[in-house]
Amino acid sequence: MNLLIDWGNTFLKYIIIDTSFDIESQLSIEKVKKSDSLDRLVSELSNYCAKHTISMAYISSVRKSLDNEQLSLILNKLEINCTFVKTEKRFGHVSCAYEEFETLGVDRWLTIVATQPSKNIIGIIDVGSAITIDVVGKNGQHLGGQIVPGNKLLLDSLKATDRVIVSEQLIDRDESLLGVSTDECVKFGVDQMIQGYLENSISEVTKHHQVEQWIFTGGGGEYWCEKLSVSQNNHYTHDGLLVFRGLIKYINY
Repeated sequence: MNLLIDWGNTFLKYIIIDTSFDIESQLSIEKVKKSDSLDRLVSELSNYCAKHTISMAYISSVRKSLDNEQLSLILNKLEINCTFVKTEKRFGHVSCAYEEFETLGVDRWLTIVATQPSKNIIGIIDVGSAITIDVVGKNGQHLGGQIVPGNKLLLDSLKATDRVIVSEQLIDRDESLLGVSTDECVKFGVDQMIQGYLENSISEVTKHHQVEQWIFTGGGGEYWCEKLSVSQNNHYTHDGLLVFRGLIKYINY
């Protein structure tokens, strides 16, 4: 068994795969587990390892070095060898646009790797704590990208002023565009900022780089994929497993 881990800014997600069978066919959103703490991860993996053997863990992490060291220690105690995947200048025929390639987040790098090879020029939109856009040419050349704050960071920036109180309660985004409380006004406003940014960027980047396919991923990927497909009368693709698909490319390389 192999363990695939995608540790982002908010959650740690993982999936356990049986390497004696086709790996790609085992990938599904339903099989992905989400953990909000290392303590919870230890408990879940300890229970699993009591009955099964996990030989190797492949990890995508955007966390600080101390967090990664803690995760490595946990896996070592469970007798699981681990590899933290790093961004490279080139992986197969895929190449990174950054001159300082190691500064490109490994999660972004793995989504790029996951989409290749392709006959299309592909745009990848990862909607999480931050929203990132990356474009990959037909030859596997990463053309570059964009980064802006996501929903959580925008709300947190307003909370930090101590003048705006924003609750954790979700609102029905499709009911209205105007709030009748400060809480609703902030959330509708932030949604409109994100929608405006995405619509404009997709339009401009498509025009300048002839993007033929847009893929949404990340925690907010499905919502924005559906919303923009309707508002722009276009069809976009959602794939919540891109980082895991990238990790599998590394295993099979």
